Amino acid sequence: MQYLDLSDRADRLFFCGDIHGEYSSLVYNLTKQQIRDAIVVVVGDCGLGFDEWKAYDLKFNILHDELEQLNTLILLVRGNHDAPRWFREKLIDYTYVRALPDYTVIGTNGHQVLCVGGAVSLDRQFRISSMKYYEDLGKNVSKIYWEDEQMYFDEETLKMLDVQGIKIDTIVTHAAPSFYPLPFDKDYEHYCANDNSLDDEVRSERDRISRLYDYLISHHHPVRNWFFGHYHKSGHIYIMKQSFVCLISKRSYP
Repeated sequence: MQYLDLSDRADRLFFCGDIHGEYSSLVYNLTKQQIRDAIVVVVGDCGLGFDEWKAYDLKFNILHDELEQLNTLILLVRGNHDAPRWFREKLIDYTYVRALPDYTVIGTNGHQVLCVGGAVSLDRQFRISSMKYYEDLGKNVSKIYWEDEQMYFDEETLKMLDVQGIKIDTIVTHAAPSFYPLPFDKDYEHYCANDNSLDDEVRSERDRISRLYDYLISHHHPVRNWFFGHYHKSGHIYIMKQSFVCLISKRSYP
């Protein structure tokens, strides 16, 4: 478990939905809305791993001055459309942009935020077949699907929270727990029709995410807020006085 101590920064948290590599647009909107002295958490599908590292290095160096002027830090949580090793190995680790390994805790003056990435890609069969098609043609194609994309429940790491006396009040995942109303539509039925095990795996994953919640509640963590993306829809509901927010664009801390 990584603990990211940001207690020296202003306790001004924002959460942002899937950006799919649109970092320039994100920074543009931060500038336009004068979001300064902030911590912005992107809740997955950051678009890391589709290009070579040097392309991201160039991009983040170009954005450095704007983020420095805003004094705003962008933290990236792993989605299903991200290369897991980029987060596991912290390949993006700049002054104002950082990729967080799963089970990172962000500590601010007022909050302890647990970030656990990953999800099952609904369009994985299309991505797998596309990669195979171009590989069969002998073309060197970018990776667009990662077999280890799913969310992993790690109870041993969660136990470290209690050992270190960390109490989580906010959870960030890419997908939603099983008790959040499933925000899928007819597209989901289409994906399932072309992927026999997809529905079972999605439901299993949502159950694992719920186990994360159950563990924290049973160990007396004061969970009050949960942010996730993945579904490209916005939603906000309360369950037992706890806030659950599905993000399609940025939302400030309630």
